[in-house]
Amino acid sequence: MRKKTFFTMLLFFFLIPLHAHADEGKGFLVGPSRIEAEQPLTPGNTYHLPPHTVYNNTANKMQVTVSINEQGEGLLAPPKWFEHTPANQEVLSGETGEFASTITVPKDAEPGHYIAWFRFYGEPSQRGAFTHTFALSVPFLFEVLHAEQADSTASYTEQEIILEIGSSTAIVQGKEFTLDAPPYINSATSRTMVPLRYVSEQLQAVVQWVPESQQVIIHTEEVEIVLAKDSERVLINGVEFTLDSPLAIKNGRAFVPLRFVSEVLDATVQWKAEEQRIIIKRVSLRG
Repeated sequence: MRKKTFFTMLLFFFLIPLHAHADEGKGFLVGPSRIEAEQPLTPGNTYHLPPHTVYNNTANKMQVTVSINEQGEGLLAPPKWFEHTPANQEVLSGETGEFASTITVPKDAEPGHYIAWFRFYGEPSQRGAFTHTFALSVPFLFEVLHAEQADSTASYTEQEIILEIGSSTAIVQGKEFTLDAPPYINSATSRTMVPLRYVSEQLQAVVQWVPESQQVIIHTEEVEIVLAKDSERVLINGVEFTLDSPLAIKNGRAFVPLRFVSEVLDATVQWKAEEQRIIIKRVSLRG
């Protein structure tokens, strides 16, 4: 059985509003909010889906579980086709948790257009005055071919960006480039801060600096992110959230928390503490 890396499209992060007693601007986010296969799946193969990222924007630790909802309209993919790693994890306040999933299409799968609903359920790890729970369903849309049809010849490209704390050298696709401002660790928040324009543009985003309002606006085809200097507040498609470290201006360059921006821009982030190295990856499918 072959395993394939299977990439689809990020639309935007979803916010599930809290109860009226919760703090304004707080929420629970999951992204990507929709996955759609750009090429058909072939029976007998296993496909790796883009990981879902849960961002806990509440003041409490949350226990988050992912499963496949068996109810809904359309041709539903059964839960037994999916594996989740992990299926349950605790996400600290202001932190993110990543859920990786694979789908194995049985050889006798009925051909057709399917939908699978990923259900993310979160509840406070410790019960107390805060008793709100959250549930969000995220769709995955795909087509399954007839078993006798030839396998799709899908290919994909993977972009890799390697940065090191304090180093002005960036490695992109194995080639060295010089940064005008190296990444650093914010001593007050212990967050890794990276040069906004360089990372965003490498992830196919457009960056605009608005000097009058001291704001940075990041655009992709699906997402608009608005950040302001020294502010922990951020707007994602017009919805306000709170960063764990504010936008910073250092030596005339804007810096942002690595993980938040990278994950909103549909990339995965790996931190190698011993080497003080950051690895950012983004996969895209090509026909």
